[in-house]
Amino acid sequence: MRKILLLFIIFPCVLSAQQLSGRITATDGKPIAYASIYVPELHKGTTANSDGDFILPLPEGEHNIVVQY
Repeated sequence: MRKILLLFIIFPCVLSAQQLSGRITATDGKPIAYASIYVPELHKGTTANSDGDFILPLPEGEHNIVVQY
């Protein structure tokens, strides 16, 4: 059972080798919790966690990024 579970964890990571990741912060350096990160041309986005951290898998290329709070 462990081998099957490990394959499901590793396989998605291999497919999404390119990603945008980071931390959304205010000008004072404090994280902005639950800000949204969106790529309009792909109709794809994500939300930062309570520490302002996010990961957004993207296809290769140039993209416009919109961050909102």
